[in-house]
Amino acid sequence: MKVNSFHNPIYNLLFLSILLCPLLMNSQNSHESSLQYIIDSTKKIYGSSDLLVNGPLYFQPKSEANGSPFLFDAEFIDGSVYTGETEFKNSILNYDVSTQKLLLLITTSNDARRIISLSDVLIDSFMFSKQLFVNPDKIGLQSNYSYLHSINNGYYSMYIGYSKDFINRYNNINPFGKYGSTKRSIFVLYEGSLIQINSKKTFLNLFPSMRKDVSTFLRKNKIKFAKASATQLSLLMEFINERHNKRQ
Repeated sequence: MKVNSFHNPIYNLLFLSILLCPLLMNSQNSHESSLQYIIDSTKKIYGSSDLLVNGPLYFQPKSEANGSPFLFDAEFIDGSVYTGETEFKNSILNYDVSTQKLLLLITTSNDARRIISLSDVLIDSFMFSKQLFVNPDKIGLQSNYSYLHSINNGYYSMYIGYSKDFINRYNNINPFGKYGSTKRSIFVLYEGSLIQINSKKTFLNLFPSMRKDVSTFLRKNKIKFAKASATQLSLLMEFINERHNKRQ
């Protein structure tokens, strides 16, 4: 009598399927149970809105690398998230500028800490480290950034986009690579379009009739445009808008 060998690929495949089926079912049930638990725990803290459970769990990319992908540092801090007419105060946030993701830290009912990567589809803006970040899509602007740091409100408005690259050069100091420094791109909303400002000269060219006044303002206030802080840029835009309003 001929005996079928288990070295036959078909028999091997069937045998493997039988072994794995219960494991896959348990894994799926475990994932669904875990996800539902996070949703339930979040609702207890933030209410029944789907805003704060609309994204996947976040796991920091290249976590062993030196540096971090975050705008400031790895610490999550208190902030607010805005969507429609709703404000979610006391949200514990961080901003991964390498992936352009806003992150929410939650503590579940059994004190487990989870990080959720929030979808930018529903988020209008958020307040983080006392700075306002807006979703450009929500205000009719086209941008490669998910969120822009709003510097001022006025006839002329300025925004900053932040990014950070992972540097895949490995050595004794950085055996797992490292994250580079935070980069920023400055934009001015001019006649309905975001104009990228690459230098002081580019900025001054936007306002030819104010060029002399703006240069004097920068000099008197010791503002170096390329290294200007958000506070200094806010003062500069306030000056620009005041001059504009006086000429109307």
